[in-house]
Amino acid sequence: MNRKLISGFLLSSTLLVVAATALADTRSFALQAVGGALSEGGDTITVNQDDSVSLSLVSDKALIVHLHGYDLEYALQAGTPLQIDLPSHLTGRFPAEIHHYDGGHGKGVLFYYEVYPK
Repeated sequence: MNRKLISGFLLSSTLLVVAATALADTRSFALQAVGGALSEGGDTITVNQDDSVSLSLVSDKALIVHLHGYDLEYALQAGTPLQIDLPSHLTGRFPAEIHHYDGGHGKGVLFYYEVYPK
């Protein structure tokens, strides 16, 4: 194969990856939990696949939030905001449930995380 053709193909591929990354939106959310439930606003975070997603989550009591589908757990300390960069590569509607520190389920769903296809 011709070196110019290979170099051109590699450069084009690299530019496509950079352009696709630049097109992804950055979405920021702030949620506050009081008594194991959101204190205000809706209970659903909605983003598009491959968006950059930042979540600030604070609770009045220590708890663990389990994001199903992605199988991620986040430990919150009472009154201390937790900054989370959420993945968005899987599409669907995923519940984020409160778990007890012993691993059992708590009061149910804290919020839903919806990721729509590109």
